[in-house]
Amino acid sequence: MGRVYRRNVQLRAAYVSTPIPLAHQAGIQIAVVTFSPQVKTISQVLEHLFPNFASSIPIRGHDRSWAVEGCLHGKQPHMASAIEEIYSNVPDVEITRNSTLLVDDDDNNIDVALNEGVRAIWLDPNHADDFFDDVRQLM
Repeated sequence: MGRVYRRNVQLRAAYVSTPIPLAHQAGIQIAVVTFSPQVKTISQVLEHLFPNFASSIPIRGHDRSWAVEGCLHGKQPHMASAIEEIYSNVPDVEITRNSTLLVDDDDNNIDVALNEGVRAIWLDPNHADDFFDDVRQLM
């Protein structure tokens, strides 16, 4: 069990450490949305991995530090709250459902996003090598 967990964490780290800096360099706004309450730990990991821009990445977790009205399904409320923070820091940015991409390892969250008109990619831990091909297909 521990070996499988470590492998999944390593896969996720590998697939986060490459696209996030590339997205940031391209001027793409980034947010982390999670059901985890470990927002502080996530923030520390981002600071370690991306010290030059981690502070510009909103994190929305299950920590009761934020609230939003509207859609209450999947990661949609998390995304809406993160977008509010991005708008407060970068008011001239335009964010739409079509310009938003959810990358998630839970296919239920992917289904909700797609049903709400948000583009989404399933990061399947068992087939993580497909991730970059999936991104290319969206282009």
